[in-house]
Amino acid sequence: RPAVPKDFNLYPQQEGLVTNLIMDGDIMEVNLTMCNHDKKWLMEQIAKQGAKQLKDVFLATIDNNDNLSVFINYNDFNIKKSNKLIGK
Repeated sequence: RPAVPKDFNLYPQQEGLVTNLIMDGDIMEVNLTMCNHDKKWLMEQIAKQGAKQLKDVFLATIDNNDNLSVFINYNDFNIKKSNKLIGK
């Protein structure tokens, strides 16, 4: 059988589900309130991760450890293909 963390006396913290805070540039107000945060906090956090405004955010989620993940909506940015990016 494969080794499991318990075999090494390790007890990692369980990961829970994430909560969506922004979807397609719209704040999920109820979810934000349930996570004990406000719009000011959220805007500061997404700015730290490179979003200048809400419409720049495709999805923002928060986990049980208060870690925010922000996924930028790259359709609004001018992205050029590069041979280096596709491995040629």
